[in-house]
Amino acid sequence: MPKARIFDMIPFSLSGETGQNSEPSLAVDPLDPTQIIAGAFRGAPITSYFKSTNGGTAWFDDGSIDSQDKSLAWKTDGSGAITTTLLGNVTDPRGNVINTFFQATGGTGFGNPINTFTNDNHFLDQPWVRTGPSNHVYVGYNDLKLSPGANNAHSAFMLVSVNGGLTYNQILLDRVGAGIQDNPSIREAVDGSTVYDRALEYGRRTRCQWHSHRVSGRCRALR
Repeated sequence: MPKARIFDMIPFSLSGETGQNSEPSLAVDPLDPTQIIAGAFRGAPITSYFKSTNGGTAWFDDGSIDSQDKSLAWKTDGSGAITTTLLGNVTDPRGNVINTFFQATGGTGFGNPINTFTNDNHFLDQPWVRTGPSNHVYVGYNDLKLSPGANNAHSAFMLVSVNGGLTYNQILLDRVGAGIQDNPSIREAVDGSTVYDRALEYGRRTRCQWHSHRVSGRCRALR
């Protein structure tokens, strides 16, 4: 049986740093698995990114982004990686901005966001990005402003893009509502033109909801 190999992804040039580097995320080029990008919290509100071009044996600094949360995914055509980050503002330090960044394969650093999704006076949480064919990008997130009780606690949402994250349509996932809220961790998986997501609903009776989303933008609950 092959043995797992463990590498320290903190570059040698940063070996003296003392950041917590918690909640790591990882994205791998599906066409060239030697290309890897990882991100971790160095310390609020900063996410550090690291890159490997040899399958994880060696790593180098790939920049940082001010954020309170983040996730990573590589585009299915191998053209580059996407990271979504969560950021608050001066008047409301809670997360109310989800930024999408793109880094082309072979590039360095994520640069400026290609999209900024803002919901003023709302408390957004845990943007989770996944990619699909035909330049589709999916970002599941929770809107905690809608809990407890507000709007029957419909707090699970997904942003759907058909142009690589440049623009999004917002889709409500929890169409049942009621209870306290949906669990902040909205997680999705892509299978061709269908995306499956999981949303856990809190309340008097905690239950797990599964949905599927097709390219047409229609959702349905799977019972």
